[in-house]
Amino acid sequence: MARFKLSLLASLFSLALIGVVAATPQHYVYYNATLSYTYCSPSSIRTPTTIHAVQKIVQEAHKFHLKVKAFGAHHSTTDIICPPPGSIAIDSTHLNWININKKVKTVKVGAGALEQNVIDALEAQGFSFVQTTYYGGITMGGATGTGAHGSSFKHASTFSEMLVGMTIVTGTGEVLTIKGRDLDDFRVHLGFLGVVVELEFSVVPLYKVLVTAYPIDDAILYTPAFLQMAEVTDSLIVNWIPRMKKLAIVNRTYVPVGTPGNGTATGGGASVSSVEQRVQETQIFDYFEVTRNQTAMCAVEEGYFYSVFSDVTSQGFPPAFLNDTGNFANPVVGFPRNILVSTCKAPNCSFLAPSPLLTKELAFAIPARNLQLFLAIFDEIYKKYPSCIPLSGVLFRFAPPSRGLVAIEQDEPTVHFELLIHLVESNHDIASMQLEFFQALSKALYANKKLEARPHWGKNSHEEFQYANLHAVFAPTHHKRVLVDIDLHSRHHVKPCSRIAHPLDRFACIAKHYDPKGIFHNDFFARTFEGKKLKPYPRCALNMDCYCISDIHCGLGQNCVAGLCHFSS
Repeated sequence: MARFKLSLLASLFSLALIGVVAATPQHYVYYNATLSYTYCSPSSIRTPTTIHAVQKIVQEAHKFHLKVKAFGAHHSTTDIICPPPGSIAIDSTHLNWININKKVKTVKVGAGALEQNVIDALEAQGFSFVQTTYYGGITMGGATGTGAHGSSFKHASTFSEMLVGMTIVTGTGEVLTIKGRDLDDFRVHLGFLGVVVELEFSVVPLYKVLVTAYPIDDAILYTPAFLQMAEVTDSLIVNWIPRMKKLAIVNRTYVPVGTPGNGTATGGGASVSSVEQRVQETQIFDYFEVTRNQTAMCAVEEGYFYSVFSDVTSQGFPPAFLNDTGNFANPVVGFPRNILVSTCKAPNCSFLAPSPLLTKELAFAIPARNLQLFLAIFDEIYKKYPSCIPLSGVLFRFAPPSRGLVAIEQDEPTVHFELLIHLVESNHDIASMQLEFFQALSKALYANKKLEARPHWGKNSHEEFQYANLHAVFAPTHHKRVLVDIDLHSRHHVKPCSRIAHPLDRFACIAKHYDPKGIFHNDFFARTFEGKKLKPYPRCALNMDCYCISDIHCGLGQNCVAGLCHFSS
């Protein structure tokens, strides 16, 4: 079988350095969304360590008519984490306490506690979460805010679903604890219902995970057997390489804690890499884009595919699985903190590199019942715009129904999809070779209302949320749970909101009730809930922030045709 050769990268590395300089933002401000050019510019950043300190900040903002936005590890790539310029930002990372209640099997954490730290603390006491996210360097407040998820039909796949309680500071500076049925409206809070300061989650007795990865033909996608495979597996992740007509299956089965093995699973080519490796990759990928070397991109795609289930260390990828002795092994057994989730710390962390490999992500979810419709749409677009997807392939993850009012899973089994596109960092006038395919797919997904595609709240670009017509895909007919009156406090009876059937309108009503001055609102809120439109700007299509109207929105050598940027040659 043909495989990706390290020599390919090595031979091009010296060439890649020619004329490739890491770009720096023209207006660097206080913090940004990781791996994106979304920069946030508050007038000040506060770092509270207690709930009372957060309350004081919000009361100050309320009194002086200022905006406030809390952020954590800032891994959401949209401006959902940004306050308007001149506002107050709250760095929540010092709200990081972890208190485990063994008797009732819950853990109460500060909103800024990192997922990986909570998982480590739970394991030390003989507990774990029933699912985790793919990357553990996110805060628990942020994870619930955008519905961050793992992959399982059998178990709760989001921390939002594991919630049993939440404490917030409202827009008027009051501290409220939310439990019971009222919690459903707050499970995916988007940062607009208050400053989340503390969360309580259900946990389960500690277990181990047996991971087995293998390739199969993608013909199974078009049969009932594909979803059935996900239904009977504790956790399943699927990487699809359409060009190769292959799937890489990662089956994660829960086994007793006494099962021998203490290995790790990093996810192959998608694993966390060092700063030095990521900087080198950036320069190499930029060279591929500048020279429009699709062959090299496809070689990387193929290498990524094999890295998911085999040892391709000698070909430039880290091993996907390590056993107790640190050697490659497949299958492998280990604890959830080493198998289900990965993370990294400075300085050996590519996410913190001075020149990270910049990407945009097309991330969305559809009802599982619509999988075949998605495949038909995808196949049609891929046939018109064949493309290599070297950074992730098409990543499938799975989720059971959600109780969250604006959770993108809604009330039925859901399939999540993610695709990454590389941004040309060395020259912001040059479009990625994958741009035509990505934008054509994006438009086709959201244009087909029968598909009910919903964009991931913490990913994507600005245009996704405008073009998706969220009011259509979050239709009340697909949110069947009983809408109850909120009675969190004797002075906080929200009867008018309980009569609103549409999830987004109801959410906006609740946000207004607990934040009457809109101090938590930002541009993301205005576009999503108030209909504000983002104005196109030169080269906006390159960041997937717009579908082009004229050539100026596209890259060098591209023309705008029917809203898509096409290479002229």
